[in-house]
Amino acid sequence: MNLPPASSTLKQRMTGWIAPPPRLLVSEWADTYRRLPAESSAEPGRWQTDRAPYQREMMDALCDPSVNEVIIKTSSQIGKTEILLCIIGYYIHHDPCPILLVQPTLDMAQAFSKDRLAPTIRDTPALQEVVGDTRSRKAESTILQKTFPGGHITMSGANSPASLASRPIRVVLQDEVDRFPASAGKEGDPCRLADKRCTTFWNHKKIKVSTPTIAGESRIDLAYQDSTQEIYSLQCPDCEEFQQIKRDVLVHRKIENKLVGVDASCRQCGCVHPESVWRTQPAKWVAQQEHTKRGFHLNEYVSPWRKWLEIELDFLEAKKSKETLKTFVNTVLGECWEDDAGEQIDADMLYNRREHYVADVPVEDVVLTASVDVQDDRVELQVEAWREDEENYKISYDRFYGDLSKPGIWDVLEKAINQQYSTPSGILLDLRLIMIDSGGHYTDEVYAFSKRIGTRRCIPIKGSSQSGKPVASFPRKRTEKGVYLTMIGTDTAKEIITARLSNNEPGPGYVHFPVSEQFDPTYFVHLTNERKVKKYVKGRLTTVWDAGKRRQEPFDLSVYNLAAVRVLQQHMGLKLDELSTSTEVIAAASATAAPTQRRKSTYW
Repeated sequence: MNLPPASSTLKQRMTGWIAPPPRLLVSEWADTYRRLPAESSAEPGRWQTDRAPYQREMMDALCDPSVNEVIIKTSSQIGKTEILLCIIGYYIHHDPCPILLVQPTLDMAQAFSKDRLAPTIRDTPALQEVVGDTRSRKAESTILQKTFPGGHITMSGANSPASLASRPIRVVLQDEVDRFPASAGKEGDPCRLADKRCTTFWNHKKIKVSTPTIAGESRIDLAYQDSTQEIYSLQCPDCEEFQQIKRDVLVHRKIENKLVGVDASCRQCGCVHPESVWRTQPAKWVAQQEHTKRGFHLNEYVSPWRKWLEIELDFLEAKKSKETLKTFVNTVLGECWEDDAGEQIDADMLYNRREHYVADVPVEDVVLTASVDVQDDRVELQVEAWREDEENYKISYDRFYGDLSKPGIWDVLEKAINQQYSTPSGILLDLRLIMIDSGGHYTDEVYAFSKRIGTRRCIPIKGSSQSGKPVASFPRKRTEKGVYLTMIGTDTAKEIITARLSNNEPGPGYVHFPVSEQFDPTYFVHLTNERKVKKYVKGRLTTVWDAGKRRQEPFDLSVYNLAAVRVLQQHMGLKLDELSTSTEVIAAASATAAPTQRRKSTYW
């Protein structure tokens, strides 16, 4: 039957109202709807997947009904967070369902919600329409949970068992899984806890994203090995072979021994072309094996935001020390660091490189810190000097014996802490910050000593061996006991110190030792007694620091001093490259003070 024109038009409109919207891939949704906020993007405005085309397949893999899990192992600056935001936006607006995003900690989950998700919702009209104003205080939405028709997104921390409690979830996203703790409280592996949340959904999706860390321990690398292991590859301009751009194919161009350009050679035919040519070549993901899980790996050499020359200049700096090279391998190359478990620093080598100091402190323009290790029958004090780029000078190491439950030993320690130290020009320096161990049997006495010296000058500390923790986490306010109890990431600090002790080139991070009776062969044995060993912790193979029954107080004291200089820089306004200014102030103050005679050690 032929309908009149008006009826035909009405039928078309009604069909349009009833028909479901066309199914989009994640990248298609992002290109159509997503907007980048100015405060978190260098390129605000409409999202364009073509800006970083490798992101397309990483997102669209989730739309394949046969794929339930996607693993993304990458360097830092390739847009991992933006990929997650595109996926979140897709499921909120286009395929609503319960979503869980797991960050390493609850604090990081809150920061992600406020700094990344909320602006994305605010600036993307399609998301604001279904989620509403993120600044409103409506009961169904909080910082850690946003609701929308057909679902919700909950943001949790891998360190919080409660936030991972059982609740049906269809889409589980886990960000920076290599920074997750070994266990969520006493509940076990947080990755597995999160994965279990989606078992009731036949069409569930699991996404794990991270920069890798240590080989054999890296969660993301282990997951990647159990996947398609896809590598982003560029086509050779000559032979058309697809291959990954890595450091082994790079060719440096130099003028008068200065790096001025970087080219790449083809592994197949050997041709050499500049970056500008390789960048225009077709690219694709090349799988290494068949698998139901899609796994993707790429490095910064394909990032549109980084030039090869910049990356190689960073490498030339990074390779100067093990500490910075490890960071480069993980965050720029997106590869695991091959850790030398069991490696030990040569104590004799450190002893033999001692130097004759011309004064208590051998250089100008430094800041002094001290650390105190509290044992049952003594306290140990180590004083160190720091200059630009955390070049480090050991100054003194003392032991003071006594009954720590009585005031006498604390009087002796206070006198030692109030000593001044001379520089070659005669300037007398005070200790700027003291870190004191509070984890033993004399916690109350340590807190009392902190108040006695000054709670922002003498800071109680407690160690945390959890991998990935910052060197020092200085609190915003005092505890109920009235002190600034600071958590120390001992694993992180020990990694840094061990790398610096291995560095034999004076300059950034180098450690100097004086020719002194305090720094005899025994000191260096104790400094290097602790080493890394492989152990199973809560069912997971990991590397732990172990000194056995050997003493390692100088190593611990070095950890505490590193924490002290980090607190000074990160929370108290210290700038190591501007110490000359503060030194002038110290010099003026010291000129009016009566000289204090440097004490002799009570250690020997």
